[in-house]
Amino acid sequence: MVSNSKDNANLSHLDVVVLAGGRGTRLASVLTDKPKLLAPVGNRQFIEILLDSLECQGLRRITFSLGYLADQIINHLKDRPPSSMEIDIVIEPEALGTGGGIALAARHLQRSPLLVMNGDTFLEADLAGFVCAAAAHSKSDLAILAVQVSDVSDFGSLQLDANSCIKTFLEKGRTGDGLVSAGVYYFKEPFVRRLLTFEKGSLETDLFQQLPPSSIYCHAIKGSFVDIGTPERLQSFQSLMS
Repeated sequence: MVSNSKDNANLSHLDVVVLAGGRGTRLASVLTDKPKLLAPVGNRQFIEILLDSLECQGLRRITFSLGYLADQIINHLKDRPPSSMEIDIVIEPEALGTGGGIALAARHLQRSPLLVMNGDTFLEADLAGFVCAAAAHSKSDLAILAVQVSDVSDFGSLQLDANSCIKTFLEKGRTGDGLVSAGVYYFKEPFVRRLLTFEKGSLETDLFQQLPPSSIYCHAIKGSFVDIGTPERLQSFQSLMS
């Protein structure tokens, strides 16, 4: 993620929720008994690259929503040297899905707005710019950071209306270039309130799909985006960072 030092101070009091409760079944063949956040990248783990990128952008309050093999991540975080970041943890009592994991963290934090991100993605983006644009979009209570990619076949893609709001979520399997979610979201206080009563399910299929059309703002960027959720994409990221 790229830094924009001019806006870093604006992010220092913003809560970030990192979703990392899933089992990562597609990576089981290469990460035996190890969570995705601890995937090796050179002589480091993915979690350290993620935290470094957040710290460089001025983010200070990080909450991990954990589930599968949470003890390994907790032990890793305990051994980290002191830094400017305040790191908190919530643990899912069972698999809650992405929506349930966010809701658990929201009930724990009791604060808003929230910046939420998937724990298995890395992108180069100006997060301060995204937050400012999302906060200024008065007609939307939530926003998605999207990135332009050359091939959308591995992802669900997005179609926008004239106001940069999401008109349609398209299922994966299509080919060609397009916009895909970068797995980074900004939730304003009204949507966080809605989350507080949510228990279990997917963020995109159980929460977003229930919202009125064109109610989700999309901040589209061009940049490097990597989802390490498959062996091939993890290997590609490892090569990129070597």
